[in-house]
Amino acid sequence: AHLPFDMSSYRGFRFPWDGHPRQPPAVLADLNNTGEETIVHMSWNGDSEVGAWRVLAGARPGALSPRATLAATSFESLTILPSKYAYAAVQALGAHGQVLASTRAARVVSYAASLPGSR
Repeated sequence: AHLPFDMSSYRGFRFPWDGHPRQPPAVLADLNNTGEETIVHMSWNGDSEVGAWRVLAGARPGALSPRATLAATSFESLTILPSKYAYAAVQALGAHGQVLASTRAARVVSYAASLPGSR
C-alpha cells in the first residue's frame, strides 16, 4: 500500500473472509524426465475453502479414476503419481471431503513440452 505524501496515518480492519472464485480450479500435468511418472500441479486462485485435492488420472478423459488425495497446504500443490497417464484432473475437496469443484481432464504433456520456451 502507498499513502499520499500528506497523509500520516491509516486504519486497517480485519474481518473473516471466504473466497469463492468464479473460475474452476486449474490443473497441469506432465511426465517426469524419465517418462515413467506423472506430475500433477493444481491450484484454485482465490479459494479459501479447499482442504484437500483428489487427483484423477487415466488413459482417456472419460475413464479417470482416483489416484491420490493430498492436503491443500499452500496456494499451489503438486503430487507425483508413480505411473504414466495420458490424462489427469483434480477435484477440490472441502473440510468434510465434499467436492467443491472439479477441473476438466487435461492431457499429460511430455517433460520436454513442459520446459519454458518449448511452445
